[in-house]
Order: sequence, then structure tokens, then C-alpha cells
Amino acid sequence: MDRNIPDRGPAVFALTTGTFALTSCFVGARIICRYGIVRIIGWDDKVMMIAWVIAFFLSFTVDLGVANGLGKRDNDISDDDRATLRRCEYAFSVLYNPALMATKTSVLIFYLRLTKGTQIFLRHVSWATLLVVNLTGIVLTVMNIFLCSPIRAAWTVGVDESATCIPLLTELICAAPVNIITDLAILTVPIPILTRLRLPSRQKMILVVTFALGIFITVVNVIRIYYLQKAIIEVPTSDSSTGPNMRFGDQADFGWYASLSLMWSVVEVNVGLACLCVPTLKPLVLKLLPRVLYDSASAQTYGSSQGSGDLSMPPFRSQTSVTLPAIRNRVSFDFADVRQPKRMLSVNSVESFKFCAIVSILFFLWGVSYGLLDTLNNAVASINHLTTAQSLGLTTAYLGGGYFFGPLLVGQWILRGDTRYRSGGHDITAESIGGFKATFIVGLCIYGIGTIIFWPSAVTNSYGGFLLSSFIVGFGLSVLEVGANSFMILCGPLQYSETRLLLAQGVQGVGSVISSLLAAKVFFKDLIQNDSANGMALINVQWAYLGITLLCVILGLWFFYISLPEVSDHELEQSSNRLPVNPKRNTVTGLQLRTMSLILAVLAQYMYVGAQESGIIYFPRLLTSGLASRNETNRSVGSSTIYKPLVLAISTSDYVLLGRTAFTISRFLMGYLTYVSVAQPRLPRPHTYLALCIASGFLFALLTVVLHTSDPNLLAIPVILYFFSEGPIWPLLFSIGLRGQGLRTKRAAAFLTMGGSGGAFFPFIMYGLVKYGCTVQTAFTVIVGLLVAMAAYPLFLVSSSGAMELVQPWPAVHVPTNQTLASQSVVNRQLDNSKNQNVWGMRSLQSGEQAG
Repeated sequence: MDRNIPDRGPAVFALTTGTFALTSCFVGARIICRYGIVRIIGWDDKVMMIAWVIAFFLSFTVDLGVANGLGKRDNDISDDDRATLRRCEYAFSVLYNPALMATKTSVLIFYLRLTKGTQIFLRHVSWATLLVVNLTGIVLTVMNIFLCSPIRAAWTVGVDESATCIPLLTELICAAPVNIITDLAILTVPIPILTRLRLPSRQKMILVVTFALGIFITVVNVIRIYYLQKAIIEVPTSDSSTGPNMRFGDQADFGWYASLSLMWSVVEVNVGLACLCVPTLKPLVLKLLPRVLYDSASAQTYGSSQGSGDLSMPPFRSQTSVTLPAIRNRVSFDFADVRQPKRMLSVNSVESFKFCAIVSILFFLWGVSYGLLDTLNNAVASINHLTTAQSLGLTTAYLGGGYFFGPLLVGQWILRGDTRYRSGGHDITAESIGGFKATFIVGLCIYGIGTIIFWPSAVTNSYGGFLLSSFIVGFGLSVLEVGANSFMILCGPLQYSETRLLLAQGVQGVGSVISSLLAAKVFFKDLIQNDSANGMALINVQWAYLGITLLCVILGLWFFYISLPEVSDHELEQSSNRLPVNPKRNTVTGLQLRTMSLILAVLAQYMYVGAQESGIIYFPRLLTSGLASRNETNRSVGSSTIYKPLVLAISTSDYVLLGRTAFTISRFLMGYLTYVSVAQPRLPRPHTYLALCIASGFLFALLTVVLHTSDPNLLAIPVILYFFSEGPIWPLLFSIGLRGQGLRTKRAAAFLTMGGSGGAFFPFIMYGLVKYGCTVQTAFTVIVGLLVAMAAYPLFLVSSSGAMELVQPWPAVHVPTNQTLASQSVVNRQLDNSKNQNVWGMRSLQSGEQAG
């Protein structure tokens, strides 16, 4: 062999063979444990053996491919070797998904066996993940079998040019989101349960670390995605390189570019098999190294159980002697007990700052997502040559779809889980099964799924994929907003509700400013400067969204462990009943006072988001259209004057960034004013500040329409001032509209969040006006009209003395609850949980020594 020939084959062969040998050792050790020591073979062991057999053939195809040119360039591969290599590539594509499917099915069956009769949450998640793994595995396997038409085109060299194939690398990377989501589900779901098992610290640590080995699988998966993406970039492309007539593996130097991607795919399977065998090796460890699991102190307590490999739990009596005060303030998340410091309405200012600072992380997260939205949509439109209507469709999916359905279908359902559970005929003394923490975790999960779906959409430049990703991202963020906005309002002294939400929304604004800056200066720098784009323009955003997905998992686990206060609908109802005005009294319309306030607040919210999105979307077009019009006028003056084209002082993206900055500053400023106004009765109340913001926003929007200037830079001034004026409106509407709602406060929060869907409709009205002859400046009359409609809510508050009393920042009235029956129920449930956790922990550590 000529050593001067570039060849990645030896490295591919070494890593593939080495990881399979390591996997074989772990699988062999598992069989020794199950068959030789425990003498019980379960379905998870049988499926694991099937996965090992498939992994053997998968590794063999890569090694055989290396022997026939995988890792070399086309000029260095003979015709005979190329035919064998093509068959190996096809065999790999068929075997890869079954290997992953069998591996994950085995560990999920293992979870189901361990949790039989207990841990209902983990069982439900395991069944759901098992269904997803096998359905997607079967679909992808069938797709890979019929990757080409005719099928023989996948492995035949020199077949008819009319054959059509799906590009292998593109298909592999498009399946990556399902792999990552299921990997993260398998990894994260058991961790909270394992850390709450009542075990000696060393055993608990070993158990958690054992299951946490799944992190390594996720890391390998990310490395694999990196090399897949790198191969797609490096493979020489043409206009038809990803089209239906592209031959399978027929790109130039495919064996060279794809070799590392195929190698890391095999490593992913092999490492996954090895890591998932570790939790079952405890009987073998007990035989060989018993002191690893037992320290000197616990050896005396559990010494009688070492012979059989059965780790006894701490004596149950010591766990049942839990005093009532120690467990009185706990909230159940269905599968674990989480200590709750105190009820939300009794949280003082210092505690409120701590809790609200924690939740502000969520505000920053969706600020980052929102800041990317407009620039990302423009990039997608440029790459895929979308029309303006199609580009606006992405915003419609995000706001009109996600924000309309998310709060009502999931947000309030999770947030009000406690009330729904109790009203369904269950024990009224039962513990809460929903609430703010659950809402945060569910919202993060949905949001993370949406961001990871963006990856295959960007690779394939699929408009439908972008729509789906935008919808799911908006859906998840709206669920987060239902919980986070209402949490900020209720967590702490209620007279400072507006202040807390304004400051938190200011944090959201900081996130949008930072992401807009990154979009303009990093992610889409070439697109903005050169006014051109290709499929590679989205790569940075792909990695950013992958990072956000992993961050969502980390935040979800973090929120599981931290202690956050909760509040019941009963407490909110009792607090509202002690207001100076009766929220349920009828108005002249026949509706209750609180109902009328909520309806007008939701409508104002709907109009506000419509005005906000219309301004953000059409602000750059207002500047560029004015610039083009003025330059055209100057050009037609004639040769008697020297023609000097007008230019913008800064780029349109910088103008938008300046507008977002003004938007954010106004929220922080208004937060300070509402804080000061609590102690200074002479200062305006929050509803007055709301009216002033709407009035000033109307003034600057109207000035944008009527101002006739030859310099578009001057036209940007009233628009930026309009952004400054509208900044505080959303948090003020939300906090004021939520006051006095009592029993339905959480449902009202869902409806107010649903008002964010207004951004889906009104930009299309401006689009229609511009398309059929109006200037962009004239189309801004839509924003003026929306601000006029929004004024109905502050006018109602000012004109009705009862409404004004309802929305005043009154302090909360803490209602003590009867703890007698509830506390006894908590004690009983705590004892049941202790028993269940002991059973689950014994099964986990024994690794199947007893049949589930």
C-alpha cells in the first residue's frame, strides 16, 4: 500500500473494531450476571443480545468497507472494490436504525421491569418513548431499504441514470432529532427518581453515576452529527446534489468524506450498548469487588445481604417516624416529593427576589428565541426564495399557531393540575400534581423539541419543516409564559406585581437584544452584508438551537430539584374575596366586573402583539423603501445637479437592534416607576402608566405616518420612540388584567398569553396594503388603528370606579388553610412513597435478581 495515499481507513477500522470489542466484553459480563449468577433471563436481556448481533454486522460492514476503499478518494479505489464498497454502504444504511432501535428497546424494557407496580410516571414515559423508538425505527428502516428506485441502484455501480435516490448523509442527519430526543428521555427521566432513593450515599452515588453514563452516548451522538454536517458541507455539490436524481453514494469522493460519519454512527451504537449494560452488572461486582458498594459502616448493617447480592434498604421503621412538620409543606410531582418552602401569597420581598431571579432565566431564554425570529425568517426566505407571504407564514406558525393553542391546550391544563385533579372526584386532601414547576418543565421539553426539529429543516431547506419547528417552539414558549408571567405576578407582595413582571420582561428584552446582535453580526453576517444566502447560512443557528435543546434538558432537571412556592385556586379565591370591591358584581353589560376586565385585557393584548409584530417586521422595509424612493427622485432631477445618493446612517439591522434596545430600556424604567409609585401615592398608578404608554405609542405611530421627510434616517426616530413607548404595555396588561380574577387566575393567565397570537394576523393586513399599491409608510396606519382599539381597556378602567378599585395594587391577603386532614393525607402518602421507593431502589440495585 502506498503510504502517500490519503486514507482515513485505518483510524475508522481501529475505532470501530475497538468499540465493538469493548461492547462485547460488557454484553458478555451481562450474560454472565443474568445467566450464571442470577439465573434469570428477561426480555430486556434477549433484546440486548439481538442488538449485539446487529451491532456486529454493522461494525463488520464498516470494517469490510475500509478493506475496499472506505476512507479513500475515488481515484485510489479500484472498480472491483468500489462495487463492494457500495454494497457495504447500503448494508450500513439498512442496519443502523435497527441496531439503535433494539438497544433503546432493551433499556426501556429494563425500566418497565424495574418499575412494575410503582413509579407510574416513569412507566408512562417509558411506554411513550418505547412507542416512538420503535415506530420511527421501523419507518426509517423501511425508508433505507427502499432508498433508491429501483432498489438495486443503491448497491450497483453504473446503473441506469434514470434511477433516483435519497442522499444517505441527509437522511441520517434528518433522523438525528429523534435519536437525540429519545436519548435524552432515556437519560434524564430516571435521574430525579434515583437521587431520591433512600440508600447509603455510596450506593446512591454509584447508581446515579451508572445511569448518567448515558451522557456519554449523547456526547457521541453530537460528535456524530458534527461529522455528518461536515461531510454534507465537504461533499462536492451541484444543483442536483440533493435532488431526487442524485445517485446513492455517488457524490465525488463519497467514501473519503463519509467515512468519519459512518464510523461515529457505529461508535454511537457500540458505546450505547456498553453503557446500557452497566446497570445490570451489580451481581458480578458483588462477587468480585463487594467493598465497592459497601463502606465499613454500611457493611455491618447490610452484611447479611452480601452473600446473595441483595442490597437491603434502610429499616422501614426509621423512615416512617417522620414528624408532621417535616413533610407538611410538600408538593408531589406524581413521582417524587419536592419540599416547598411556603405558600406563594405569604412570600416576603427577600424570598420573592430569590425565586423570581431563578424564573427570570426562562424569560431570557424565550427572549433569545424571539430575537432570532425575524432575522431567521428572512434568512430562510432568502435561501428558499420564499415570497413575503410565505415568510410571514413562519411568524404565523410561531404566534398564531403556538401562542393560540399552547396556553389553552397545555399551559392552563398543567398549571391548574391541582384543581382539575381535585374536581375529578379525587380526595380533596390529596397533594398537588401540577403547578408552576410542572408547567416550566413541560414547556421546556416542548420548546427543546421544537429547536431540535430546526436542524433537519435547515439541512433539507424544508419550508414545511421550518413551519413545524416554528409552531412547536412557539407552543413551548407560550406554555412557559403562562406559568412564568403569572408566577412573577403572584410570587411576593402583590402591590409590586407590575414591578416584578416589568423587570422580568426587561430580562426577556435583554435576551432579544443579545440574540439580535448575534444574528446580525455572527449568524447571518454574510447574508446581511452580501444580500445573498445559501444553505450553509443556517449552520451556526443549527448549532445554537442544538445547544438550546441541551440547555432545556439541564434547566428541566434543575427546576425539578429547586424548591419553588405554589398557590392553589382556593387561596387565590379567598384573597380576591377580601378586596375592597366585589370582583363578581355585574357591570352595565351584564358581565361580572372581573370578566369585563379580563375580556378587554385579552383583546388589548391581542391588538398590542399585532402592532408590535407589524412594527418589527416592516420597520426595515420602511427605511429601505423610503431610501429607494428618495434616490429615484434625485436621479430624475437631471444632469444639472450632482447626484449624491442617500444612505442610511447605520444598517437596517442596527436600526432594529436600536429599537429593541429602546423597547427593553423602557421596561426597566417603567419597573422602577411602578416600584416608586407604591410608596408615593401622588405618583400615577399602573393603569395610568398603561394609558400613557398607549397614548404615546399612538402619537409616535401617527407621526411615522404623517411625517414627510426626504431623509429616512429622520423617519427612524419616531419609530424607535414608538418601540420605547410600547415596551411596558405587555407586562402592564398582563398584571392588571390578572387582578381580582380569584379562582380563575390561572385560566386567565392562559387567555392573556393566548393574546400573543395577534401577531399572526395583522402583519398580513399591512402586507396586503403594500402589495396593492400603498406605501409602507401609509401601511403603518394599521398600527395606529390597533393602538386606538387598545385604548378601550384603560378607558374602561378610568370610567368605572369599580374597575379602578379592582386593579389597584392592593397587598395580598394570606388565607390560612386547614392542614389537619391534608397533613394526615400527606403523611400517609409519604409512607406509601417510601415503600415504593424502597422497592424500586432494591430492583434497580439488584439489576433483576428478582423477576419484575
